[in-house]
Amino acid sequence: MIKGIWSSMSGMLPRELHHSVAATNIANITTTGYKASRAFLKSFIDASTAAEANSNKNQRISDVEEIHTDFSQGLMEQTDNVLDVAILGDGFFCIDTPQRELYTRNGNFMLDKNYRLVTSDGMPVLGENNRSIKLYEGGIFVMENGEISIDGERVGKLKIVDFAEPTDLKRGLNSLFIPMDENVRGMPGKDYKIKHGFLERSNVVPVQEMMNMIIYFRNYEADSRILTAQDDTLRRAVNDIARPV
Repeated sequence: MIKGIWSSMSGMLPRELHHSVAATNIANITTTGYKASRAFLKSFIDASTAAEANSNKNQRISDVEEIHTDFSQGLMEQTDNVLDVAILGDGFFCIDTPQRELYTRNGNFMLDKNYRLVTSDGMPVLGENNRSIKLYEGGIFVMENGEISIDGERVGKLKIVDFAEPTDLKRGLNSLFIPMDENVRGMPGKDYKIKHGFLERSNVVPVQEMMNMIIYFRNYEADSRILTAQDDTLRRAVNDIARPV
């Protein structure tokens, strides 16, 4: 009976997390450069039943969730804004912060009062040689390789980096990513094209996430009903044992 209650609870926790992940994805459908989160099962044998599991290969296992980021390409949205850029392919824009270099796929940039190219939060976008990019008045054009020109004169190049294992990046605020290991640095990007006047939309698929939320919620409710029934049965059994004969 106790194992049955534990079994139901261990099923509810992953479904609750799945539901939370889907809800977060839906909330970021319109967030530029957002990459969806995915929850995956990581299974292990419950230590309390390990001995029994050795003699029974079908022993129920407990499930733990791992959340990873889906770095698949988002759709391109044409804005015709001269300061909007999107990466088609692999790689990240490099952002300078007081703590360290961070990375993003959100190319919705602007100019600050010093004519530096910055994020919507005012953090400088890095160019070649790890310098901020200054853009003055004129006809701004960004080539597919990231080179920037004003009225035909080259003034800089966007710093685009990639990682051997993008899954080593953890999610920060505002579509920023941070290496899990502070010693990890991105390598120069190669397999990419810069789309000038475009933004990369979130790669969340709304219909899929809505369906996921419904499925996870229904499964959670089913486990909850089973748990309640098992709890009632256990309570009645305890009361029967305690009742004087």
